[in-house]
Amino acid sequence: MKKRVILIVSAVLLFVIALCAVGKLLLTQRIDQQIEAAVYRDGEAVGKTTVSMRGKRVRYPFSENSFVGEFRVPWAEETNVDGLQAKIEWPRECNVQTIRHFYKGDFHGSHERGIVYFLLISDDMEEFALMTTQGDVIATSPEAYRLCAGHISTDGGSRASVNDIDGIPALN
Repeated sequence: MKKRVILIVSAVLLFVIALCAVGKLLLTQRIDQQIEAAVYRDGEAVGKTTVSMRGKRVRYPFSENSFVGEFRVPWAEETNVDGLQAKIEWPRECNVQTIRHFYKGDFHGSHERGIVYFLLISDDMEEFALMTTQGDVIATSPEAYRLCAGHISTDGGSRASVNDIDGIPALN
Protein backbone atom coordinates (compact mmCIF):
# COMPACT_ATOMS: atom_id res chain seq x y z
CA MET A 1 0.00 0.00 0.00
CA LYS A 2 2.78 2.40 0.95
CA LYS A 3 4.67 1.69 -2.31
CA ARG A 4 1.52 2.34 -4.30
CA VAL A 5 0.99 5.77 -2.65
CA ILE A 6 4.64 6.69 -3.28
CA LEU A 7 4.29 5.59 -6.91
CA ILE A 8 1.12 7.66 -7.40
CA VAL A 9 2.63 10.74 -5.74
CA SER A 10 5.80 10.36 -7.84
CA ALA A 11 3.76 10.04 -11.05
CA VAL A 12 1.72 13.14 -10.20
CA LEU A 13 4.86 15.14 -9.40
CA LEU A 14 6.52 14.03 -12.64
CA PHE A 15 3.39 14.99 -14.57
CA VAL A 16 3.30 18.45 -12.95
CA ILE A 17 7.00 19.02 -13.67
CA ALA A 18 6.54 17.94 -17.31
CA LEU A 19 3.49 20.15 -17.66
CA CYS A 20 5.40 23.17 -16.31
CA ALA A 21 8.34 22.52 -18.65
CA VAL A 22 6.10 22.22 -21.71
CA GLY A 23 4.09 25.25 -20.60
CA LYS A 24 7.23 27.35 -20.28
CA LEU A 25 8.28 26.40 -23.80
CA LEU A 26 4.86 27.24 -25.20
CA LEU A 27 4.42 30.47 -23.24
CA THR A 28 7.86 31.99 -23.92
CA GLN A 29 8.54 33.73 -27.22
CA ARG A 30 11.87 35.12 -28.37
CA ILE A 31 11.54 38.64 -29.78
CA ASP A 32 14.19 40.02 -32.14
CA GLN A 33 12.79 42.76 -34.32
CA GLN A 34 13.27 46.30 -35.53
CA ILE A 35 10.16 48.34 -36.16
CA GLU A 36 10.01 51.68 -37.97
CA ALA A 37 7.93 54.34 -36.32
CA ALA A 38 7.03 57.95 -36.98
CA VAL A 39 7.79 60.69 -34.47
CA TYR A 40 4.92 63.12 -33.89
CA ARG A 41 5.15 66.55 -32.33
CA ASP A 42 2.05 68.70 -31.89
CA GLY A 43 0.05 66.41 -34.19
CA GLU A 44 2.54 66.46 -37.08
CA ALA A 45 4.98 63.76 -38.13
CA VAL A 46 8.44 65.34 -37.72
CA GLY A 47 10.74 62.36 -38.22
CA LYS A 48 11.24 58.62 -38.19
CA THR A 49 13.06 56.26 -35.90
CA THR A 50 13.61 52.52 -35.69
CA VAL A 51 12.83 50.83 -32.39
CA SER A 52 14.86 47.69 -31.65
CA MET A 53 13.45 44.95 -29.45
CA ARG A 54 15.43 41.90 -28.41
CA GLY A 55 14.44 39.69 -25.50
CA LYS A 56 11.80 37.28 -24.18
CA ARG A 57 8.05 37.78 -24.23
CA VAL A 58 6.26 35.60 -21.66
CA ARG A 59 2.53 34.92 -21.54
CA TYR A 60 1.37 33.57 -18.21
CA PRO A 61 -2.13 32.09 -17.91
CA PHE A 62 -2.85 33.49 -14.43
CA SER A 63 -0.70 36.63 -14.08
CA GLU A 64 0.52 39.65 -16.03
CA ASN A 65 2.33 39.03 -19.28
CA SER A 66 5.75 40.62 -19.72
CA PHE A 67 8.71 41.31 -21.97
CA VAL A 68 12.27 41.57 -20.65
CA GLY A 69 15.15 42.58 -22.87
CA GLU A 70 16.48 45.42 -24.96
CA PHE A 71 13.95 48.06 -26.00
CA ARG A 72 15.97 50.74 -27.77
CA VAL A 73 14.39 53.95 -28.98
CA PRO A 74 17.09 56.02 -30.71
CA TRP A 75 14.88 59.14 -30.60
CA ALA A 76 15.13 58.87 -26.82
CA GLU A 77 18.92 58.58 -26.78
CA GLU A 78 19.10 57.47 -23.14
CA THR A 79 17.49 54.15 -24.12
CA ASN A 80 20.15 53.40 -26.74
CA VAL A 81 22.77 52.14 -24.27
CA ASP A 82 24.56 48.77 -24.35
CA GLY A 83 23.48 46.62 -21.41
CA LEU A 84 20.32 48.61 -20.68
CA GLN A 85 17.31 46.32 -20.25
CA ALA A 86 13.60 47.07 -20.18
CA LYS A 87 10.63 45.32 -18.64
CA ILE A 88 7.23 45.84 -20.22
CA GLU A 89 4.14 44.54 -18.43
CA TRP A 90 0.65 43.92 -19.81
CA PRO A 91 -1.84 44.35 -16.95
CA ARG A 92 -4.95 42.19 -17.28
CA GLU A 93 -7.37 44.93 -16.24
CA CYS A 94 -6.63 47.52 -18.98
CA ASN A 95 -4.99 48.10 -22.37
CA VAL A 96 -2.23 50.41 -21.14
CA GLN A 97 1.16 48.81 -20.62
CA THR A 98 4.05 49.96 -18.43
CA ILE A 99 7.79 50.08 -19.07
CA ARG A 100 10.71 50.24 -16.65
CA HIS A 101 14.41 50.19 -17.40
CA PHE A 102 17.23 48.59 -15.47
CA TYR A 103 20.98 48.62 -15.89
CA LYS A 104 23.20 46.17 -14.03
CA GLY A 105 20.54 45.58 -11.39
CA ASP A 106 19.72 49.26 -10.88
CA PHE A 107 16.10 50.02 -11.77
CA HIS A 108 15.36 53.45 -13.22
CA GLY A 109 12.13 55.20 -13.88
CA SER A 110 11.55 55.36 -17.62
CA HIS A 111 11.41 59.15 -17.35
CA GLU A 112 15.12 59.05 -16.49
CA ARG A 113 15.62 57.43 -19.90
CA GLY A 114 13.53 59.99 -21.78
CA ILE A 115 10.22 58.12 -22.11
CA VAL A 116 7.14 58.05 -19.93
CA TYR A 117 6.14 55.03 -17.85
CA PHE A 118 2.97 54.26 -19.84
CA LEU A 119 2.81 52.99 -23.41
CA LEU A 120 0.45 51.23 -25.76
CA ILE A 121 1.82 48.09 -27.40
CA SER A 122 0.15 45.19 -29.17
CA ASP A 123 0.43 41.64 -27.95
CA ASP A 124 2.83 40.74 -30.79
CA MET A 125 4.86 43.92 -30.09
CA GLU A 126 4.63 45.04 -33.72
CA GLU A 127 2.32 48.01 -33.16
CA PHE A 128 2.98 50.54 -30.44
CA ALA A 129 2.92 54.14 -29.32
CA LEU A 130 5.01 55.69 -26.57
CA MET A 131 5.63 59.23 -25.41
CA THR A 132 8.90 60.95 -24.65
CA THR A 133 9.20 63.12 -21.57
CA GLN A 134 9.21 66.15 -23.92
CA GLY A 135 5.80 65.13 -25.26
CA ASP A 136 6.83 63.67 -28.65
CA VAL A 137 4.91 60.51 -29.56
CA ILE A 138 6.67 57.65 -31.31
CA ALA A 139 4.08 55.49 -33.03
CA THR A 140 3.88 52.81 -35.70
CA SER A 141 0.58 54.11 -37.11
CA PRO A 142 -1.59 57.23 -37.06
CA GLU A 143 -4.21 55.27 -35.07
CA ALA A 144 -1.66 54.34 -32.40
CA TYR A 145 -0.52 57.97 -32.29
CA ARG A 146 -4.08 59.25 -31.79
CA LEU A 147 -4.73 56.78 -28.97
CA CYS A 148 -1.50 57.67 -27.19
CA ALA A 149 -1.82 61.44 -27.63
CA GLY A 150 -5.47 61.31 -26.61
CA HIS A 151 -4.99 59.29 -23.44
CA ILE A 152 -1.40 59.65 -22.16
CA SER A 153 0.15 62.94 -21.08
CA THR A 154 3.32 64.13 -19.39
CA ASP A 155 4.34 67.21 -17.44
CA GLY A 156 7.67 67.28 -19.29
CA GLY A 157 9.50 65.63 -16.41
CA SER A 158 8.91 62.69 -14.14
CA ARG A 159 5.11 62.65 -14.13
CA ALA A 160 2.79 61.04 -16.64
CA SER A 161 -0.89 60.26 -16.49
CA VAL A 162 -3.54 58.30 -18.35
CA ASN A 163 -7.07 59.54 -18.82
CA ASP A 164 -10.14 57.45 -19.65
CA ILE A 165 -8.15 54.25 -19.14
CA ASP A 166 -11.24 52.08 -19.68
CA GLY A 167 -11.87 53.76 -23.06
CA ILE A 168 -8.57 52.68 -24.62
CA PRO A 169 -8.91 49.75 -27.03
CA ALA A 170 -6.13 47.20 -27.45
CA LEU A 171 -3.73 47.71 -30.34
CA ASN A 172 -3.81 44.89 -32.88
